[in-house]
Amino acid sequence: MDHPIKRGRVVRWEGVQQLWTRAFQHLRTSPTDQPILITQPTSMTSSDREKTMQMLFEDLEVPAMYLALQPMLSLFAYGHTTGISVDIGAEVSHCVPIFNCSPLHYAAMSSDIAGNDLDEAMLVMLQGRFPKEAISVETARDVKERLCCVAQSYEEVLWGDGAKEEKLFQLPSGDVVSIGRERFLCSEVLFSYSDLGKKTLKLPELVSEAIGRLDIDVRGEMMGSVFLSGGTSLVPGLAERVKREIQRKRRWEALRVFAHKERKHSAWIGGAMLASLPFMTNMWVPIDDYNEVGPLLVHRKCY
Repeated sequence: MDHPIKRGRVVRWEGVQQLWTRAFQHLRTSPTDQPILITQPTSMTSSDREKTMQMLFEDLEVPAMYLALQPMLSLFAYGHTTGISVDIGAEVSHCVPIFNCSPLHYAAMSSDIAGNDLDEAMLVMLQGRFPKEAISVETARDVKERLCCVAQSYEEVLWGDGAKEEKLFQLPSGDVVSIGRERFLCSEVLFSYSDLGKKTLKLPELVSEAIGRLDIDVRGEMMGSVFLSGGTSLVPGLAERVKREIQRKRRWEALRVFAHKERKHSAWIGGAMLASLPFMTNMWVPIDDYNEVGPLLVHRKCY
């Protein structure tokens, strides 16, 4: 099945419905049995929000629903309601400052450089080094997830002793190969876009630009609470490199970058926490209200 979401935007609603249906089948439960909380990516448009509510009520027949902003849920997973949520997923990276549960959209930033670009970079390097092996993007992703690290500077990638260390990896063919500097070059995609042909912000720039857009009276508090989330944020050394790159240019001594061990699933954890809170009883959007107003209700009830 082709993924129905590309770069954070829904491109095939039929596929979304199929995914939801399969999820409920896997859980062996019915969508009509309980309220549903959906995580909303930052890039979701108003029309997509309306379509999401419409499908949940009209196609899945859920009794109630709520649409919650993904970076806010990730922040909840850290136990905070104020901070800068930096989500690095497969296709899109988002940086959203949040103050007392309210997203500051005027300072939010996004980039098309994310996990899939690391997969592609690793694939190109492995195919170049081992031309006789049939290496797929799935294999490249497996190498990335098992062996990839972030050096603390590009110079360290070129000349550091750690980057020279070889790690063994068994390919699907059974052959065992040695992976060396590629482990560090792969993650440099997040810090240098010259080889990708993409004119978009590097990860440290994404964060520093968002901080720079903040009003001066909240900037100091916010820069001390930068929280990473998403599968790509699991690469060892990432939080330290992001902080180092920003401080090298901005000299922000108060900057703190946090990387919780469960950050791959931060949005899900935060959503589970929110859905279990007593005050959610007053936040769920019931189907009766939807039947009276229609899809436009999402803009009044979910924010």
